[in-house]
Amino acid sequence: AATLDPTKPFEFAFEVTTRPEFDLPTWKGLEVKAPPAIVSDADVDLGVERLRLQEGNLVVSDAGAAADDVVVLDWTATEGDTTLASEQSAYYRLGGGVLDGIVVDGLDARLLGAKAGDTFLVEGRAAADDARAALAGKTFPLRLTVQDVKRFRPADLDEAFLKRHDFDDVDELRK
Repeated sequence: AATLDPTKPFEFAFEVTTRPEFDLPTWKGLEVKAPPAIVSDADVDLGVERLRLQEGNLVVSDAGAAADDVVVLDWTATEGDTTLASEQSAYYRLGGGVLDGIVVDGLDARLLGAKAGDTFLVEGRAAADDARAALAGKTFPLRLTVQDVKRFRPADLDEAFLKRHDFDDVDELRK
């Protein structure tokens, strides 16, 4: 840092960026060609279903776990007879392959069809920089016990739903 002497002249320079000025070409009356948007009934059905799922909730399912379901499970990582880490009622959405920062190869395949009470022994692996020192950089047995299988239940396509999205009826929503 330089020291300023109030008895001597002071000089400084700065740069100001300004918006360039230029003449616009004639743009009024130009024709713009846009490809037609082709939307099938199936596309509309999928869009409506996604909107309903965004406002849906998780409900317990008696069926075996399927793609996109959420499995609520207890897990315990061990080394010999020592428990390295564990968690109760952890939520795992099928499709991720990572449970609470632990990579489990083939986790989704093992959990497909799983129901409450099922227990699995799999191999887990933690990153070298995992905040849990007991797990960091290790590969270890991981015991999983399924507590619940939950499935996304879409919001009802009722008058309240339509009103929240500013539609008078289902036909208007689909348009």
